[in-house]
Amino acid sequence: MQYQNRWHREHRRVNLKPVHDRIRQLRLGLMLHSYIYYKLGKSIISDAKWDDRARELVRLQKKFPSVAKKVRFAKLYQDFDGSTGFHLAGEVDAAMIRKAHFLLAIEKEFSK
Repeated sequence: MQYQNRWHREHRRVNLKPVHDRIRQLRLGLMLHSYIYYKLGKSIISDAKWDDRARELVRLQKKFPSVAKKVRFAKLYQDFDGSTGFHLAGEVDAAMIRKAHFLLAIEKEFSK
């Protein structure tokens, strides 16, 4: 009986790593594209695509608040409702700035 109860407990656990990883990916992507849009005055994704990603992030953060609190930039995204990324643009680090310029260079090369 004890073995059976343990088996049930272990199989009820949900692997939340994919949720954690997706929240992280969405947060970083939204910050990156907000920086490109608001600070550099360019855009490499459509507003509709940004909005879709923002809505997905809002949904995941509401559905998994305990996971969202453990992902990088939790305070920055604490009250994020997806309506704007203006406040996100000022929070990027040097690595994200380099990545933004790299993506713009690639986009420019492929748009020739």
